[in-house]
Amino acid sequence: MKAVRLNQAIMLLSCAGIFVAGLLTLTHYAGKDLPCTIQVACAEVTNSDWSKIGPIPVALIGLLGYLAILGVSLARLSVGYQQAPGLNKLGFGMTAVGAVTSLVLTVYSVTEIGYTCQWCIASAIIMFVLFVLHYLLMTSEMPEQRGFAMQDIGVLGISSVTALIAMVIVFTVSQPKSLMQTVDDSKKALILGDQKNATGNLNGDIILVEFADLSCHTCRDHYPENKEMLKEFPRMKLVFRHYPLFEMEGHEMALPGALVAEYAASQGKFWEFMDNIMIPEQKLVAREQITTAAKLVGLNDKETLKAMNGENKAILDAVQKDRTASDELGLNQTPTYFLIVPGQKILAMGPSAFKDTINSAKWRAILSSK
Repeated sequence: MKAVRLNQAIMLLSCAGIFVAGLLTLTHYAGKDLPCTIQVACAEVTNSDWSKIGPIPVALIGLLGYLAILGVSLARLSVGYQQAPGLNKLGFGMTAVGAVTSLVLTVYSVTEIGYTCQWCIASAIIMFVLFVLHYLLMTSEMPEQRGFAMQDIGVLGISSVTALIAMVIVFTVSQPKSLMQTVDDSKKALILGDQKNATGNLNGDIILVEFADLSCHTCRDHYPENKEMLKEFPRMKLVFRHYPLFEMEGHEMALPGALVAEYAASQGKFWEFMDNIMIPEQKLVAREQITTAAKLVGLNDKETLKAMNGENKAILDAVQKDRTASDELGLNQTPTYFLIVPGQKILAMGPSAFKDTINSAKWRAILSSK
């Protein structure tokens, strides 16, 4: 009977995996954000390059995988346990691939993106347990049972119905992605701030405001791309504002980095400093990286340390002003972009929506006009 119980557990967990992967897939195509303990973390992971293989979201591949595992489990019942050694090996192989893939993606999200998504972690745990269950099934004595017993039908029915109901409920309460929305003009002054850290066409009437974290993986990747983009759009001014998420693990250098960047700004060297600190292939994890970048642009060592330690009140107030504006605007991810164009609604966007916007025919025509 051990094999029967293992197969029932496989059915139950397959339905749990269908619930998680199904939700991730649905919200991807519906443009929604799943409820998440740390929304910025889930957004970073689910919008990263590794969340898709070409145009196909990894979540959809996971969903198909869980459906296939459930299908194998049902086929095992249909043909009989003793006639299903090939199905046992197939299920073991699928879950082994799934477990290794989940491990690789989890390690990447932690080491490269710097965030973890609780839904992705849940899926990884489910897949690993399914792998263990299939191993135990392969080493168990197979019973003579063939066909669906009432208990099997009960486990499948309750698991699948529960997964479906839970999926509908969670999807219903999920919020539209904060990656693209319009903003009331009354918030324009709050978005712009003093515009002191600006580049591009300083007299331009098209203004792109970026709220970013110097430790943010995506922010660092986008930094050189954004500066290069200014060459395509002659009317655009880029304004950088600080949104240091220093409370989050892996972002300990966000606040010191922002403080030194503001000290560099006070010396007229903001963008020089940023060019030396926002290097895509490097993580910002040590104070020495900040002081080295400061030295490269000729900043005073003593004043750099004073700023970095929060001992320069004017510098500290400047960063706090940006962080306060971020909170008042309700930002929940970095980078967040605000695009201000005459005659158009102010747009608030995350990185993916920003790329889609500037690459669309409509907005490229507007932004490229002289």
